[in-house]
Amino acid sequence: MGASNADTLCRSLNRVYRTTKEEKELSSAIASIRLHANYQDPLEEWQRQVKIEAFVSWTLRRRDRRAACFATEVYCYWDIITLSGAPFGDLPPP
Repeated sequence: MGASNADTLCRSLNRVYRTTKEEKELSSAIASIRLHANYQDPLEEWQRQVKIEAFVSWTLRRRDRRAACFATEVYCYWDIITLSGAPFGDLPPP
């Protein structure tokens, strides 16, 4: 009926004593969980990389298109200015 001093001491320290086999099983389970939690799916990694590359490519193409558009607009304005006989029509083209 009464608990032994060892049982009382174990409960008071909240310590669970395991056998070597139980310790190995527990460490194996923890290792398995960690491996599963840190797993990176190659397909998902590839998809993420493709999205990054597509965004970078789009950004560079957009920058180039905007630069080309700006250059065209500058030359169009230059033609308008020179053809209209503006006072600064003798300036060299940009």
